[in-house]
Amino acid sequence: MRPLQRSLSSSKIIIIFFSLSILVSPLAISHVAIPEIQTTDTITVAAGFLDPYVDDIVPSQSEAYLNGSYVIGAPDGETALIYQDYVDGYITIDMGENEEITDGTGFDFEVLASGGNYSIYIGNSLEVSLELLSRGYGNMSFDISSSSHDVVRYIRISLFIGVLVNIDAVVAINSNLPPAEEDPPTISAPADTEMFLSDGNTTLTWTLSDANPWTYEILINETLNETDWWQEGPLEFSFEPTQLGFWEITIIVYDAFGNMASDSLLVEVKPDPEGMDVTSLVIIAGVIGGIVVVLGFLVYRKK
Repeated sequence: MRPLQRSLSSSKIIIIFFSLSILVSPLAISHVAIPEIQTTDTITVAAGFLDPYVDDIVPSQSEAYLNGSYVIGAPDGETALIYQDYVDGYITIDMGENEEITDGTGFDFEVLASGGNYSIYIGNSLEVSLELLSRGYGNMSFDISSSSHDVVRYIRISLFIGVLVNIDAVVAINSNLPPAEEDPPTISAPADTEMFLSDGNTTLTWTLSDANPWTYEILINETLNETDWWQEGPLEFSFEPTQLGFWEITIIVYDAFGNMASDSLLVEVKPDPEGMDVTSLVIIAGVIGGIVVVLGFLVYRKK
């Protein structure tokens, strides 16, 4: 059950506010009585990397705030704070790529806050101005259907009336998070291989597959060498050994729900044949081939 919410955005009600603006410095905020934030319903999500909470704040589009990182993640009682200074404070948050809020049935997201009234602006890009959605106070849920957006990645919470607003979390109720799954990614791996040290490098190629790819790690002899995001299809890695011997190359891939798969192979790095590097052998082979051609031509002329 979702807690009963209040909406200040009805088009049939005109509310006129008279307020006295007070400038408050950050040093004075600690002396202001801060109401406790009430708890919200528990939202169950699959354990993994994707979640319905704030991923980050956008400092370049936030002002007059403190402890901005406290709004990141699930509700925990630690709050970011926006206050009234020379401007009304505001903070812009990023729900994360592939974790955007979507226009679904009923309310689409909830703000857990206390203190004064605030304004909610929404958008899916920071390249254009965010759109005013509604006003709020305390813990409130919001529906984006009245806006021009079907998908929302960025939310700005701006002080509207009062001295300050504390923000614990923003929780997506409807989002484009994929359905939870427990199947690990699949890896089609190359076989063990060998190379000469003078080759310089060899390219290893894995073919990866999963409905919700996330990150990968490549380890050389159990030491992390590379990590990045991956997509379905081939993943190439250029291995450049520094000495002779056997090298173990391990790839570990994760999907968005924390499922993991791994594979290891051996690369044997051999010394150059008879102490010569491959380049020298190619040159010698070319010289011998040239001699053979000349001798053949001479024999042909004698005939």
